[in-house]
Amino acid sequence: MLFRSIPAHNEQETIKELLNQLLRQECKGFTLHEIIVLSDNSTDNTVMRAKAVDDARIKVVETPEHFGQNKCQNTLFRMAEGEIVVFLEADMIPHSVHYLTELVTPIVNGEVACTYGATEPWLTNSGVGSLFYFVESAKVQIGRAHV
Repeated sequence: MLFRSIPAHNEQETIKELLNQLLRQECKGFTLHEIIVLSDNSTDNTVMRAKAVDDARIKVVETPEHFGQNKCQNTLFRMAEGEIVVFLEADMIPHSVHYLTELVTPIVNGEVACTYGATEPWLTNSGVGSLFYFVESAKVQIGRAHV
C-alpha cells in the first residue's frame, strides 16, 4: 500500500492538476491507497480546488495555523498507515504516468529502504524549476550509483 502526502500552503495554481496527475498514475507492484493534502493554513483557494477533485482516496486536512513544511511533513507521516509513504511538493507536477512506479519500485523490490529525488522535470522548464530538477536529478543519479 502506498500513501501520498502533500503539504500545501497557498498552492491553488497547481494542486488540482497535481491530484489529477497522481490519479492517472499507472501503479505496478503497489496500490495507491490514499492521498492526503495537508493545507498549511492556506489563505487562497487551495482547499476548495483540492476538494473539487472527486476521488474517495483524496483526503484534505486543514491546519488551524501556519505549521511550516517540517511540522506538516511530520503530521502527515503520523497520519499515514501504509507501508510506503511518498511526500510530494504541491507545486511539482510529474508529467509521466510512470512517476510513482519509478520512484517506488526499488523499495517494493527490497533494493533500498527509501528513494529521494526528482525523476521528472518540474512544472516549469525554465528558471528556478529547472534548477531544482537538475539538483534533484543529480541526487537521484548519485544515490543509484551507490546502491
